[in-house]
Amino acid sequence: MVDGELIALVEGTRRGERPAAEALAARYHRRVVRFCLSFPAIREADAMDLAQDTLVRALRGLGGLREPARFEGWLFAIARGRCLTHLGQLGRQRRALEAFAQELATREDPVGAARQREAEQAVVAEELARLEDSGPKQAGRLYYLDGLDTAEIAARLGVPQGTVSTWLFRLRARLRARLIQRVLALRTGEASP
Repeated sequence: MVDGELIALVEGTRRGERPAAEALAARYHRRVVRFCLSFPAIREADAMDLAQDTLVRALRGLGGLREPARFEGWLFAIARGRCLTHLGQLGRQRRALEAFAQELATREDPVGAARQREAEQAVVAEELARLEDSGPKQAGRLYYLDGLDTAEIAARLGVPQGTVSTWLFRLRARLRARLIQRVLALRTGEASP
């Protein structure tokens, strides 16, 4: 059965109509988040990020979709690809963390390992302190340093959970490269960039 409203939204988005694009994204956002959460290893905050990334990719790539009626299947194929890529990254990160944890476990200096973790957290705290906007800064501190999830952060800050997810998504984009450089510098004993 062909959904006339869906086709109208897809065509409107192709023509550059912002309201159509917003309506199309709103129509599928929750469903894409739920789809991403169906992968057991994907956390809620990551599912929100993956859904946002999926929708952005889909809306930008509508020119490649030949049949507007097939939008939904095409959208979920993009979501599946993003989730599988994310899971691959998680696997690589997990293996790297396991190797690092094994290295720490074999060290004879547990005090040194604890100092290393404290130094890494200090780097994260320092990078967060550089931010001007207090909302993303607070969300980042609660997520990365205190280990809270987006629902807990939203309740604590009195903002919608989607706002927290957006703040964390933007925060990751701004800080990821810098934090990686600094943490690696700490681990290898090099000067901080």
